[in-house]
Amino acid sequence: MDRLEFLKKCSLVCLGFTAIPPILSGCISNKMISGAIKDDYIILPLEDFMDTKYPDKKLSYVIIQNESLKYPICVFRFSETEYEALWMQCTHQGSQLQVFGDKLQCPAHGSEFSNQGLVQNGPADQTLRKFPVYIESDFFENFFKKTGMKKIIYLIIILIFQEATAQIDSELLKRIPVDSSRSLNMDAVYKRPFLGLGKVPVSIGGYAEANWQHISTDGISDGHQFQLRRMTLFVSSTISSKIKFLSEIELEEGGKEINIEFAAIDVEFNPLLNLRGGIIMNPIGAFNQNHDGPKWEFTDRPISATEMLPATFSNAGFGFYGKMYKAEWMFGYEVYLSGNFDNSIIDNNQNKTYLPAAKSNPERFEEINSGVPLLTAKIATRHEKAGEFGVSYMGGIYNKFQDEGLQVDDKRRVRVFALDYNNTLPNLGTLITAEWAWVKVDVPETYTQQYGDRQHGGFIDIVQPIIKRKILDWERATVNLACRLEYVDWNVGHFREDNSKIGEDLWSIMPAISFRPNAQTVFRLNYRFQKQKDIFANPAAKTVGFSFGISTYF
Repeated sequence: MDRLEFLKKCSLVCLGFTAIPPILSGCISNKMISGAIKDDYIILPLEDFMDTKYPDKKLSYVIIQNESLKYPICVFRFSETEYEALWMQCTHQGSQLQVFGDKLQCPAHGSEFSNQGLVQNGPADQTLRKFPVYIESDFFENFFKKTGMKKIIYLIIILIFQEATAQIDSELLKRIPVDSSRSLNMDAVYKRPFLGLGKVPVSIGGYAEANWQHISTDGISDGHQFQLRRMTLFVSSTISSKIKFLSEIELEEGGKEINIEFAAIDVEFNPLLNLRGGIIMNPIGAFNQNHDGPKWEFTDRPISATEMLPATFSNAGFGFYGKMYKAEWMFGYEVYLSGNFDNSIIDNNQNKTYLPAAKSNPERFEEINSGVPLLTAKIATRHEKAGEFGVSYMGGIYNKFQDEGLQVDDKRRVRVFALDYNNTLPNLGTLITAEWAWVKVDVPETYTQQYGDRQHGGFIDIVQPIIKRKILDWERATVNLACRLEYVDWNVGHFREDNSKIGEDLWSIMPAISFRPNAQTVFRLNYRFQKQKDIFANPAAKTVGFSFGISTYF
């Protein structure tokens, strides 16, 4: 045999040996099923273990690969009554495992696990996550009795972290990703990390805020205070093509207040023409729409947005909105007619012109005090480098000027005009967010001057990331330095008697440091230094103190 012929035969033999493993692994039947997620468990008919090629035989395992789960679940069958459900995520570095016969192997680093989840080869050193499994033949008993269908035996796989929690562990589910690269503040209501459940057309989510603070004014303090400021739940549903619904329900101060902040149906006719109806959030400024706690580095909301403007101000109404893109530019608009303010803005326990007082009137969702809707409109534009700039207006008649067709008062208007801006500087990663608003209210001449007819105020936040790296077990943790500057004047003008300046103004500086283990969670430590004058411009009261808080989406 010459050398060339010898090499050819050896090559064929080598090729034959290298082909054996894929042939053998190909003989193993990997049955993939989606499974049906219901509440906190997966329903798996035992019929799924039947071998389609050999009906009299049973498969030793099946793989559940539901599109709502981050990783598949391998269910091994040992007998008619014994099963093991294993999470196919390697405990070493999180790679997805592969099944070979009665073993699971990691394709990344070679870790190997038994069909009971035990480590057989490293580098992994922890067993696989398991799920409780039980057999239920009467799960749909009533259904079978009514329909006369053949009873099917089901395998129930419980997807809970601990049985006491009675809910699916969110770590198992895929989060619907948020694309913020081409979005405006008007998109904030949908720009949240929702949890999707497979093909079910409903996504859920929420966030919570817990704080500690120790604040004093002119040396007088209430001591240490702990607060669950708010817990918000939101549910989104795609009803059909181009029709969707979203609701946002907020529980404040430990459940003392429960508010429906948003509950609207959106219908898209064109990207530039969308109809929205229900309880809408009036888009004045930027914070009113983009207010979720985990997005901010500060425990307190801006004073101008909560004490001058009514934060998270929402009303029943209808309107249109739309967006368009052109190269590096983005344009959006919103126009709504909705419920309105009422006399409480000049008749309240604050003894001043105070727009947030209107939020305490629950009748605004059913009845407009003046009978004239509030007009809210906003336009915004964003450039990929220059950032987003928004202009908004809100105005209407707030008083009851007629009764049964008879005019009983002059029409009195409230007008709000606001500018907002946000941008992330490309090289430094510095985030700048700013908002300024002007308020004008028609106050009756019979009122004293403590009820101002003009107000203005705003804030600017500067956030600078200083550390971006793995910290503890968090791969993309971030540490930020931040500062908020604020100013509000609730009574712009001068006294008629002596032309001296009316007080009732405030300024505040709030430095902060925050830690974000991920984009959805923030730990924040703030220090407030604030000075506020009364209406007579007496020496300002000084407020100082620390606050610490945690806020996270869930």
